[in-house]
Formats: sequence, structure tokens, C-alpha cells
Amino acid sequence: MPVRRVALIFDDTARPETTGVYCRRALEGLVAVEHFRPADLERVPRTGFDLYLNIDDGLRYPLPADLHPAAWWAIDTHMDFDWCLTKSHGFDFVFAAQRDGAVQLRDGGITTTWLPLACDPEVHRKHDVEKTFDICFVGNVFPGQRADLLRLLQGRFRNSSVGRCYFDEMARTYSASRVVFNRSVRDDVNMRLFEAVACGSLLLTNDLRENGQEELFRDGVHLATYRDAEELVDKVRFYLDREAVRERIAAAGRAEALARHTYRHRMEALLGEVGRKLETASARSDRMNAVAAADPMNRVTTSAMPGPVDQGPANGVSTQNNAGDLSYFEFARPELLALIPQSARKVLDVGCGAGRLGEALKARQPAEVVGIEVVEPAAEAARARLDQVFAGDVEKIELPFADDSFDAIVCGDVLEHLRRPEDLLCRARGWLRPGGRLIASIPNVRHHTVVRALLDGNWTYEASGLLDRTHLRFFTRRDIEDLFRDAGFTIAKLEAVPGPGDEEWWQRGPQSEVKAGRLHIGNLPAEEAQEFYVYQYLVTAATAGPTRSPPSGSSTRT
Repeated sequence: MPVRRVALIFDDTARPETTGVYCRRALEGLVAVEHFRPADLERVPRTGFDLYLNIDDGLRYPLPADLHPAAWWAIDTHMDFDWCLTKSHGFDFVFAAQRDGAVQLRDGGITTTWLPLACDPEVHRKHDVEKTFDICFVGNVFPGQRADLLRLLQGRFRNSSVGRCYFDEMARTYSASRVVFNRSVRDDVNMRLFEAVACGSLLLTNDLRENGQEELFRDGVHLATYRDAEELVDKVRFYLDREAVRERIAAAGRAEALARHTYRHRMEALLGEVGRKLETASARSDRMNAVAAADPMNRVTTSAMPGPVDQGPANGVSTQNNAGDLSYFEFARPELLALIPQSARKVLDVGCGAGRLGEALKARQPAEVVGIEVVEPAAEAARARLDQVFAGDVEKIELPFADDSFDAIVCGDVLEHLRRPEDLLCRARGWLRPGGRLIASIPNVRHHTVVRALLDGNWTYEASGLLDRTHLRFFTRRDIEDLFRDAGFTIAKLEAVPGPGDEEWWQRGPQSEVKAGRLHIGNLPAEEAQEFYVYQYLVTAATAGPTRSPPSGSSTRT
């Protein structure tokens, strides 16, 4: 499904050289693109675009929950990873400029693609100017190793240039320098790496091979690297004395940058991946609709997923409509792992996906882990990690578990996808040993984004999120309490997971007011007000009294 019209979201007022500026120039040659600043988010049309693309600009703001499909290119994972992880939960597609940042986001439950930074050949170009500087640095001189090394270089090589400049002036400075110095802040593969190389001068950078540099530019072929201050000084001297070697590497680096590492290359890759995944999702939806038309009673069941609430492709939600992509099943759910007692020796994971949660549990403690998974390929992958796996719909298949079989049972984002979750809980209660625990994660339909949409007359199902189209049941905090009480459980612990962008509200402490868009409610008990800012509840429940059958015709409020 090709992406033809893009709403591009980034701020260009604080930093004129922000990445979004280059992305916009590249996209204008590929698709119809319209730029919106963060202050304009409420005025962004909710229809008419194939993609809402947010480029990290260093500012902290969430994307409105009703902009879909949405993609985010996270640039500064090395500067504020916690915020990047929090913000990522609001997107269907996530890209990260740093390879280690992409790995961290994936470890945090976000399906993330590494998309490095790049150069703009119209800006970062070789100027026909005389080489007037032995060495230069363009950028901010942050305290620490960068500042220390710059002082060292300026003391040894007097013919140097250090300072800030942008666009054409920056390219001229690079072009006029025999060697361009780089020391990234936290081993990030930064913009300077691509921009200086594209200007045709030799870049001498700290060794970044652990963060993917060798997959982009090779040491001694396209640029040069150093590991410490002594090697830095030695290499500056070496390349200043060997013009032919220096210029040969610089020319090869420039050719490589123009051939593979421009912003047009990056935007083509991003649009291509998004388009392929949208096409795959559309094909899956068509197949599901065809099955549903043939069998109206057909249902879709989730299994393990990372992060708060079903976030779709960006977060790897494990549902039957994701059956074609096993990456959706490959998340360990650390927030659920933390709730499983370390004394548990036999654990049941309902909706185990590919078995990553159980694998992490078995690595943490001696435990036998049994899984249930509706998607057969995921169940097959789980069999290599867990002790036993049953494939099938948990509401339909016969399970051979005797009473008092398990120390803990996990239902990670499962109950909202069942016709009768109370029945599963009653069965699970019998399977638990005395003192056992049932762990569950459940989305909160009272979150302000849902209420705000309802005030506007919308209850629109989506591919992911709180109104995921595969959700059959909806819960507030009180509904969750009623559900577990009716099934014979006592909730020992109910943890609130803030929604994307809601952290600031929580950080301000107890409040009695809810104010989000058109939604404005005052004079609420603080406990009730906070429910509007809970995206998901994590439940730890214990059995309460003798096992009992589910109430006849019971249901929770929606």
C-alpha cells in the first residue's frame, strides 16, 4: 500500500538544523507532504493523509492518539531514553537513528527499525575552496571528553577552527579543512558523521563500531577513527603529513555518503517499510473479514504483548491477525515478569506468544513454564523455550490441568479479547495452588483519549490501542475489581500504567481536575481523577475462599 500523502510533524523554531528540515526536503521529492509544528497538532486534519510522520526534534510532547497510522523517528535515544520509550507507545511504526537505541527500544517491547541519520547533498556538499584549516570542529562544545579533546587539539594544532555555523557556512568550513574532528556525546552515530563526510573532507571520529559505524563507513576506507587522546593526536599528524592518503579516503567517504546515506535514501526506506506493513495489515484484515463473513462466531484471541496495551505493529501485539509475522510474539514482558513471585516453581502463561516471558522467567529462577497460544507458528516457537505448550483457543480447547497445578498464572492482555473472561478466571482459580497468584494486564477504557473521542461522538475501532478492533470486552478499574471478585479472587495489588504523554500529570501529584482537550471535569476525588490518566492496569490477584462456578449470565459493565 504506497504512501502518497504525509503529514510531517516537527518543530523547526528552536533549531534551524533539526533533522525534520532535511526529511521535509527529501520527502518533497517523493510524496505530497505538509508540515505541522507541535503547536498545530489539534489542527492537523484527521483524514486525508496516508501517514503521520513525527521526527524527533528534542521537544517533549505526545502525538494525539487519533492520528493513525503514525510513525516516529526517534533521534535522541542516547539523551533521554525513558522519554523515547514512553513516547514510542503511541505509534504504529517506530524508527531509531541509533542502533543501540533501536535495540533498547526492542528490549522495552517496541518493534523498532534502525534508521541511521544521513546527509543532504544540496546542503552538505564539497565547496571549491582552499584548505585553510588543519582541523575543524563545527558544533556545540559540551563539557567532558569533547571539550577536553578540543583543548588538546587546539594546543597542538594552532591552525584550527572551532565554533557553530549552519547549512552553507558549515559546508564551507568542512570543505576548507584538511581534517574534521568528531567526538560524539554518548557514542551516538551523530549528524556530523554524515555531513562532514559528504563535504569531502577527512572525518576523524571516536570509534563507533559498537554502535553500527562499520555498517555505514569503514575505518581507513571512508573515514578514520581513534580510541583515545594519544591516538587522536597521532592520527591528526599522520593524515596532515599524507595528503594523498587523506584525500583518497575523504573522496571515498563522500562517494559512499552520496550513494547510500542521504535523507532521500532514509525516507525511501521509511516509506517503503511503512507501505509494506500497511499492505500486509490490509491483506490480513481482508482475510479476517472474509472469515468473519463465513463464520460470524469466529473470534480473535491475543497472546503475550509488550508494553502498555495493544499497540499494534510498533509494539508487537500478539494477535491472530498478526499471525504472519513472528516478531509480534517475541517480547518478554518485563513488567509482568516483575510481578511473578520468585518462589513460583510452576507457571502457566495464557497467551504465551513465542515464549519469551517464560524464557526470561526460567533464566531468573528454577521454574517449569506451561504455555497456551492460539497462533500455531508462535506456539511452535514457544515449544523450544517452554516446558509444554498447548496450541488453541483457550475458551474452546480442553486442558488437562488438575486443581492446584500452578504457583502462578499469567494473562497478559488476554481477558479483553475473550467472550467470557470470567469463565477463564474461574477455571484458572481452580488451577492455582493455595497462596498462588494470578497476574494480568488489562487496558482501561476510561482513559481520557477514549472519553474525549466519545464526547465528539466517536467510538471508532482501530488496528491497535484502547479500542483495538479485536477487543470484545472493555474495562474500567471498577469493572476489573468486579470481574475478579465475581471469579473468587482478591486483588492484592493493582498497578496503574500511565498513558503516553500522561507522565507530567502524574508527576504533579494528586489532583482533583481532569482537563484534556474538550474534556474538563473538576472537583473529583484524586483517586477517581487519576483513572482518566491510566492506560492499563497490572493486576496481582490471590484466591479468596472456596472455588465457585461463574455466576449465571454474569458480565462486567462496559
